[in-house]
Amino acid sequence: MTKELNIIHNIPMKDGSTYRVDPHFGDDVYVNSLDFFKDCVEDFSESFITYFQVDDPEYSLNFVKFDGKELFLSKESYLDDFFEVEDGSDEYYSLMKLLDQGELSVQYLSSLIWEKLK
Repeated sequence: MTKELNIIHNIPMKDGSTYRVDPHFGDDVYVNSLDFFKDCVEDFSESFITYFQVDDPEYSLNFVKFDGKELFLSKESYLDDFFEVEDGSDEYYSLMKLLDQGELSVQYLSSLIWEKLK
């Protein structure tokens, strides 16, 4: 049986430190590439799932999963389709708030298609 992972934003490192992945979307407050994950794959101390948002050149919500050995990525560009809510609805804005606060529920992970990150 596989251990279910929760979404976290403080990534534990083997040296005892943590790396903060800011889920908030906005200027200069978010991770804007996958380089950190690729460069540090040998330094992670445990499995995790995290996410970050970027808007260059187009918006994407990037989920990164580390299974203890390898990294995986899933990207979503159209949040209304991903969350299955109408763009601009109250429910849409409630989900955007949870997303920015780092409180997105793991229930949304079941529809993700993971690809190995090289």
